[in-house]
Amino acid sequence: MNKKISFFKITLLASSILFTAITFGLAYMIIKDKGNSDNKDTTTTSSIKTSATNIPNIQNECKNFKRDDKYVIDINDNSIDEIESSFQKFLEKYKLKAYISNTPEIKSPYLEYTRISKNDDYEYLLYLLNVFIEEWSKYTPKFVSSSNLHGIAFVKDIYNSGFSIGAFPDNTSMTLYFDIEYYKKVGKETYFRHNIHHEYYHLIEFNRYNDFYYNDTTWLSFNPPNFSYFGKGIDAYSDDNYRGTIHPYEGFISEYSMYAQEEDRSEVFACIMNSFCYTQLKEFLKTDFFLRKKVYYIKKIFYESDNKLNEIYFECINNTDIDIYKKY
Repeated sequence: MNKKISFFKITLLASSILFTAITFGLAYMIIKDKGNSDNKDTTTTSSIKTSATNIPNIQNECKNFKRDDKYVIDINDNSIDEIESSFQKFLEKYKLKAYISNTPEIKSPYLEYTRISKNDDYEYLLYLLNVFIEEWSKYTPKFVSSSNLHGIAFVKDIYNSGFSIGAFPDNTSMTLYFDIEYYKKVGKETYFRHNIHHEYYHLIEFNRYNDFYYNDTTWLSFNPPNFSYFGKGIDAYSDDNYRGTIHPYEGFISEYSMYAQEEDRSEVFACIMNSFCYTQLKEFLKTDFFLRKKVYYIKKIFYESDNKLNEIYFECINNTDIDIYKKY
């Protein structure tokens, strides 16, 4: 990986002069094209670029995306059946199935997991479920419906090709699987929040293209010159040099996004939906022209699925200062 990164550094330096030279011209073009619906690139982004920074009454605007707190799962639920029933009540809004005690089988020969039993840590399961509810409430039922997602499963001990992983998007059942033991070991709530959206996007993309590894040439055009992805996302698990760096280079929100284009898109999607990451992302976009294109591209998917999901929506779901988005 070090050789790959060294080569990438050289190409970035080589292109920096050209990038600087076109900066002023680019700024002029953006201003000139703003609002021009006849221009294809402008059409893909301008419809979702409603400014949310100068909204006079952001509290009222965000009421349209209010989380329904009545679905918080009670800590007094003391059996798998009770927990699953409470979780199902929340998912009914999205017409999804809750799987905890009776999870569907994963048909892939490379994947395995264990069902949660009566002897497992219910308290941590309840904790993760409530975090999940807080994150998932950011989505509208219309958007979720457009992805053809079927269910959400919580299990333990998920392995992919021998590697322990925190989650898996199963395309055979259109179900998202999350490993409670994995996240307990990691111990980072922000990581779980991020992973919810990252894994969901993999299924969104499979639903769109019938392929987890869709070769999106438009997306590739957003990368810096001469960049090539490292391989596959699973390669990061066996790479001793992998550090999980945030925004390591222009055009990439994370080091993991540099491994494969499908992981790159999932990382951008997750960062848009994760309040902690979104705050950093907005700072990166001030100077990162390549990443800016990727963010607008992903936001367009939201808008095409539900035209209420404009820039105001992204500000609301990621603004932790707004009362309706305080943590439980």
